[in-house]
Amino acid sequence: MIRLCLFDLDDTLVRTSDLEGFRGAANVGNDSPEFRGRLARAFDGASSRHLYTPDLLDRFKLELPEMKWGVFTRAPRAYAASVLQRAYPNWRWDVVVAREDVHQTKPHPDGVLSAMLSTGVETAAEVALVGDEKSDVLSAYRSGAWSIVDHSVWTKPRMWAMERVPDAVLHKPSDLASVLRDIRVHLPDLERRIATDSPVRAARHRFDSVSHIAPGLNGAEQAVTVLGRMFSNYASLRPRSRSHLLTQQIIRHKSSVRFPEIWIQSIRAYMSRLVSTFGPRQDWVVTAIPKKPDGVPRMESLLVQLALSMRDNPNENFKCRIHPQVFDFAPGVVPAHREHLTAAQRFQNIEKHLRLVDANAVRGRPVLIIDDVVTSGASLMCASRALTAAGATQVKCLALAKAVSDK
Repeated sequence: MIRLCLFDLDDTLVRTSDLEGFRGAANVGNDSPEFRGRLARAFDGASSRHLYTPDLLDRFKLELPEMKWGVFTRAPRAYAASVLQRAYPNWRWDVVVAREDVHQTKPHPDGVLSAMLSTGVETAAEVALVGDEKSDVLSAYRSGAWSIVDHSVWTKPRMWAMERVPDAVLHKPSDLASVLRDIRVHLPDLERRIATDSPVRAARHRFDSVSHIAPGLNGAEQAVTVLGRMFSNYASLRPRSRSHLLTQQIIRHKSSVRFPEIWIQSIRAYMSRLVSTFGPRQDWVVTAIPKKPDGVPRMESLLVQLALSMRDNPNENFKCRIHPQVFDFAPGVVPAHREHLTAAQRFQNIEKHLRLVDANAVRGRPVLIIDDVVTSGASLMCASRALTAAGATQVKCLALAKAVSDK
């Protein structure tokens, strides 16, 4: 149960992009009447500041009477106090944490932990941080709190926030109350299936598309749909990784050739999404990133398990051929995680060794290619380029999880 909801201030609670000059490091500790006067005039000079109106916050307080409400901002204290007073003159916050209140501000967890101490909330799993930037997501992850991204103010997608795959995504501020009641329902599809077992909730599907950029390829991008997250083995992410169910499942199955049935169910739900997007007349090829020459055939085995599931419970709208042997790796390919390759080295390694061995199978047909954990996106991007060059009509890339780093 979430007991404390923390908001980022700027461009989350209120639109303040024009006030950036007031909130920089130069104004830390500046609480002069002259500073406050200039800020007040600038704030009042623009209309429609609110993203979360006082009336909406009042409604949240009525709907969630046990919830504590706070603000965690990187802005200086005088700036935050002035903006909050002008935007919410009659609203009482349970806690406000500004730049001077912590040793290290976002993306570090200090502000979340300070807010917990001030409000008497004992565990980070009872805290949600609502923000609009990558630093908000990382601050939540590093503390063990829930991350909620509100993109109401965005004029275009912010890849740097969405690539960390927050726990929940708000399409409008009024959605927040339902998210706070049970955030598990709003998790990425595979994680939601693991965390909840209610058949009513099974109708909700969240499939996030994450863009990966290839180094040295003129900024070429590859969109990868992910079913969930795997938190990488950084000490700073352990507050989340040690209790994150999908991360633990993936670790347990890193050498398996048999996988949880719930993984197959989530993949099939995404297949149904493809039907709703592209229509039922498509004749898909479903394949996977192959094993390395000395590796365990994990993804090949997952495809066999998927084929058996579709045989036993057919989806007549999704016509496909499951083909595990579309690709292989030439000898000499290096396991990226073992050798700690950079992003550029990962792409060079994959591009040099990944081979398309059955071009006839994909020519003139759409292809869904599946990987387990996507990090740099090198394997899926190189595979997608090869499939397109071989004549695939379209290529969709799917990963069980996005590897979340602390950067």
